[in-house]
Amino acid sequence: MPDLGPIDSWKGHSCDAFVIGIGHNSNRKRHFENFKAAGVPFATIVHPTATCGLDVELGEGTVVLAHAVVNSGSRIGPNCILNTACTVDHDCTIGPHAHLAPAVNLAGDVRIGEGVFIGIGAKVTPGVSIGKWATIGAGAVVIRDVGPRSTVVGIPARPLAKEQ
Repeated sequence: MPDLGPIDSWKGHSCDAFVIGIGHNSNRKRHFENFKAAGVPFATIVHPTATCGLDVELGEGTVVLAHAVVNSGSRIGPNCILNTACTVDHDCTIGPHAHLAPAVNLAGDVRIGEGVFIGIGAKVTPGVSIGKWATIGAGAVVIRDVGPRSTVVGIPARPLAKEQ
């Protein structure tokens, strides 16, 4: 793929719709909102090897990558990344601008807030809520609700100790 220039040069290119491929959630949100304000249309992309239930809702600009599974009743907000081989079980809700890294597993009825990042291989048990802009460390097992802007790690997931 050729380099099409800096991000501000998008107006000089012909396209049907955009997808933002930035992994950093707050940066992706900023670009999404700027493009939306400019009237840019967004595509929702589902890899051919991904599986989504018939009643799943996928927000505009969301990307569902290879071998991901999104089960019945789940609602995924706009501008999300559901990375390689992650699973989202039944009746989950994922807020806008969230990113599930590869091999993340959400059990049923999990609630993920805006801008949440869940690290590679993390697991979230049924009915857990994760607050806006929280970070879940790689390999963590989340068995309790996580507050907004918190960072949790480990098995079971616990708040990251503050450096002194």
